[in-house]
Amino acid sequence: MNWSFLTSHRFPVLAVAGLFVVGTFFHDFQAPERGFYALASRVLPAGDVSSAVAVVAVDNAAIKGIGSWPWPRDRIAATVDRLRRFGVRAVGITLPLAEPQTPPALAELVDEATRSGRRRLSGTLERWATRLDSDGDLARAIERQGRVVLAAGYRPADGGPTGFDGLRPAKTEKSGFLAFLVAPPAAPAAEVRAPVASLSEAAAGVGVLQDSRADISMVTLPLAVRAGDEAYPGFVTLLAALARRLPLSSITVLPDRGVRIGKKTLIGAPDLQYRPLPPASGEKGERVPVISIAKLWDPGFTGRGLRNKTVLIGATRPDLVPLARGPGGAELPPVYWAAHAVASMLELSHVHMPAAFYGLQRVLILALAGAMLLMPRRWHGRTGFIITGVACVVMLNTELVLLLANELWLPLTVPSLYLIAAQGALFARRLSIVGAGLQQREIALVRAEYASTLKNQGRLDEAFTQYRKTPRHLGLLEPLYELGLAYESRRQFTKAVAVFAYAAQIKPSFRDVRGRLKRLKKIAAEVGAKPLAGSAPGNKTVILNDSGIENPMLGHYRLEREIGRGAMAVVYLATDEKLGRKVAVKALSLTHEFKGEALQEAQERFRREAEAAARLSHPNIITIYETGEEHDLEYIVMDYAEGESLEDYTDPDDLLTVWEVLDVGSQVAEALDYAHERQVVHRDVKPSNIIYDRETGMCKVTDFGIACLTDSSRTRTGTVLGTPSYMSPEQAAGKKLDGRSDLFSLGVTMYQLLTGRLPFVGDSFANLIYRITNEKHPAIKKVRPSLNASISRIINKTLQKDPDDRYANCEELAEALLRCQEKVRRSRKAVSRA
Repeated sequence: MNWSFLTSHRFPVLAVAGLFVVGTFFHDFQAPERGFYALASRVLPAGDVSSAVAVVAVDNAAIKGIGSWPWPRDRIAATVDRLRRFGVRAVGITLPLAEPQTPPALAELVDEATRSGRRRLSGTLERWATRLDSDGDLARAIERQGRVVLAAGYRPADGGPTGFDGLRPAKTEKSGFLAFLVAPPAAPAAEVRAPVASLSEAAAGVGVLQDSRADISMVTLPLAVRAGDEAYPGFVTLLAALARRLPLSSITVLPDRGVRIGKKTLIGAPDLQYRPLPPASGEKGERVPVISIAKLWDPGFTGRGLRNKTVLIGATRPDLVPLARGPGGAELPPVYWAAHAVASMLELSHVHMPAAFYGLQRVLILALAGAMLLMPRRWHGRTGFIITGVACVVMLNTELVLLLANELWLPLTVPSLYLIAAQGALFARRLSIVGAGLQQREIALVRAEYASTLKNQGRLDEAFTQYRKTPRHLGLLEPLYELGLAYESRRQFTKAVAVFAYAAQIKPSFRDVRGRLKRLKKIAAEVGAKPLAGSAPGNKTVILNDSGIENPMLGHYRLEREIGRGAMAVVYLATDEKLGRKVAVKALSLTHEFKGEALQEAQERFRREAEAAARLSHPNIITIYETGEEHDLEYIVMDYAEGESLEDYTDPDDLLTVWEVLDVGSQVAEALDYAHERQVVHRDVKPSNIIYDRETGMCKVTDFGIACLTDSSRTRTGTVLGTPSYMSPEQAAGKKLDGRSDLFSLGVTMYQLLTGRLPFVGDSFANLIYRITNEKHPAIKKVRPSLNASISRIINKTLQKDPDDRYANCEELAEALLRCQEKVRRSRKAVSRA
């Protein structure tokens, strides 16, 4: 015997297909189709309803006016008689009528009188018999009306079908040749609570309806219910026939297609469930009217609006009958849903199921099985799941679109589940092959090489995932050790612990794995997993000095400690391992902050800083040494300048002296003038971008991160970049900039250094921009009256709205500051002599 078929990938695909095809013949297996329809029905558009249907309700007003529930049935009989006088076309009663109200002793009394030879009861006995026989009153009222349908509640049963004895089966057509190909699933067992026999005999018909005692859904209502070889009509089906003035004998159940009423109306539903469209919502929406029984007994009620209508009598109070969820997701009394179904059926406003619904479902499963047999074996893993997921989404969306657009329900849910199950079987087979050792070595080598590539690209998490998928062997120890060191250098200690622990499972004595694990666990417990740089700007990067943990490296630069942090980057003090000099390293994890085009733009901005600053060589400008990329980090290596940023001296209680501010201003102006001559505009001059060594008096401008190269080949306009509070009016407006924009920003910086406050503030970005571009700054002399008048004139000129009104260039500003500085010096000497 050839066993190769059982071990091939074809077997699970076809085996699962066979199970699904067989399963489609069982009611419970179709639960996903019903469940998806119940969800989709909530978004169905409202349908049309006939105006010839109404509900007469046992509601609060009826209970208050007639008496507490349950009522004697003679009151229901009186209601039926009153409806007959109003000229209604047909009546449907959904009230519980399965238990008799006439006392059993009444029948025994009548029998005893008959046996004693008395042909007639005494007058007193006859009056009491009539008063007590409320079931008889209702039966006689039903007979007088003539066109009354009673509801027989049904619900699923554990055993075989029960309670159908009091119901009359409908005419049923036999299935055609090969009908099993499109046959619906077998009907579930049902338990029916038929009305009292005397009432059933008096009624024109008794139809099945969901039992209101149970927690029920009325998204669908039964057109008919199958029980063995018989089919019993639904309550709404019988009422729809009477509403069309058709005899109940005109109803024919077609087991494989639906229900036919008369000769022309065919309601397609192979599962014999009616699916009405939701009722309209809103005050003006067309819905089945609900009238209280109390209103029927109002002397002023003429009943003109009920003439020739089909009326359903039922309870609407939630304490009498639980609400049921129906199409559209609304929760309403069952009697309303039954009336809505009848009104929809008269307009044929419902969701259609093709006669070949279940046959199409089985064909789709087999077609999908054939497609999966043609799928390449390499797709049996993750790729296959992705393709399967996409296919399922497409199928389910197609099902939903057809339902909403064409009111057509197609069987695509179960075939979608088949795709998932078959792909799962293929994936399980693939895992079993790997577990059995087939192609194990080849898979291990491929994964190890792939993991090494991921590690070199800085994708450490993905690399570790691949290593763990690779069968354990000694050859993994060295790559794992290097991966652990990489995590350690990034200060991701928890992940480093996981890698070294995995290596220890292979060989605990490998190198210093045990000791390293001990140290790392202690550190991870104290500080947790922290990023190396910039991957989470809100977290402060930790650089540790531990005997067993080396400081992290970027290229040949060993990071010592963090010295600054900006919106996009973190700056470290580092040691150049080659030249032994102190440098500053600005690092940014762009891949964690940006994606797609935003990532490309951020990388361009970061590199533009290096390109712009590398063109500059000035004592007051930070020197750029090198740029690089490592561990998903872009970094720039620059000269390390001693001192602090001027932002430390913007507090009103900790300001620089006036002479120092003027000195700093002149140095920055000379640096900016040098940059402007080389077509570089800084665009972000502010205190935090100026490093000042108070001991030496030297300052340096840094962070050309958003510098704009303004030579003829790379001019940019219409771009707003910078820190809002320090922007020039033309920069805030997105206009083309030149060096005079930096001059304005320097004026704002000096204003803040002299006063401890900004010249322009606003409670929103828009308000701030408006003040920069339209309002004059507060006079600096009013903020700090002790300042020299020449300082006020310099500040006023730098903060002019029109660039033409400012200094022509930063060289002029530097000269003005030096002259002012000399005046301040002379003034100080004069004060000291005095």
